[in-house]
Amino acid sequence: MSGNLAVVITTTDSAERATEWAQALLAARLMACVQVVPITSHYVWEGRTEHTAEWRLECKTTATQAAAVVAWFTTHHTYQTPEILTLSATANPAYQVWVEVACG
Repeated sequence: MSGNLAVVITTTDSAERATEWAQALLAARLMACVQVVPITSHYVWEGRTEHTAEWRLECKTTATQAAAVVAWFTTHHTYQTPEILTLSATANPAYQVWVEVACG
């Protein structure tokens, strides 16, 4: 397994927005792949327990591009306090090369 990959995770409130974001990030070659997963989030917000339908974006990118993906989400996100997580990842060598090539 090889390293130097990252997964950037965020959520949004609509499938349409998730698709728009995915297409914009792919067009900018900031990531190689994004998976959009419908979820239900349960959380505490302003002292109340909430639950909301959301769409989670799992963005596969290189470790060097991860900061640019985070910056993009920070600029474009519609939430007051967005979840933007970056996880280090390892992958098989062929996948590692594919991500690196796709991210330019």
